Amino acid sequence: LGHEIDPREMPGDWPHGFFARRTQGPLDPTLPDNRGEMFLTNEGLRDWAYELTRDVQIPDSEAMAEERASYRNYPNAQRPPFVLKGGHMAAMTFWHGKLMNDWANDYVAFWSEGESNFVTSAMEETGTFQSITYLDNIGRVDKDRFMVLRAGSNYTMPPDGNSAAENLLSENKNGYSGLAVAVESLYQVGSVVVDELLGNWPRYAAEVPGS
Repeated sequence: LGHEIDPREMPGDWPHGFFARRTQGPLDPTLPDNRGEMFLTNEGLRDWAYELTRDVQIPDSEAMAEERASYRNYPNAQRPPFVLKGGHMAAMTFWHGKLMNDWANDYVAFWSEGESNFVTSAMEETGTFQSITYLDNIGRVDKDRFMVLRAGSNYTMPPDGNSAAENLLSENKNGYSGLAVAVESLYQVGSVVVDELLGNWPRYAAEVPGS
């Protein structure tokens, strides 16, 4: 949820046209009360799950290796798949491009007050966590047990030499080079955590891991 002005009509000193409700413009230093724009998961639980899975060997593919080699000026984008933790941007628009990527970096840093970086994009998790928050408020669930696991199937911006439109339309036509591997890696990483929880449920039923 937010406000948006077409970049062709926004003030010249604005970095982008999307900004939070109840603010005076993008990255307004007067941070408004959080009303669903940002959710912070249980950091202790997150770090516990990360330590369990950080060394899991995620599958790779020739198609992914070829795709990431084209991101010559982005060292992390060239790395083989690995487990990491970071900020997650969920929106109902499948956005793409370097300028939108810059916006996502700025927006995550803004809402986390500099404590997190934009790592993955999606279109689902904020709605799920909003529902979990409502259920937590009436004592039906424990939101401190909520975790989000994402697997990157594609990049949010094009490599050098390719326009945002060309890259996005090509992906829509040809599919994502990392989709099959992403689905498999979700299982390989997620199952480590699930197996640990189920195998030691008498303990974890009484205490949230990482607490």
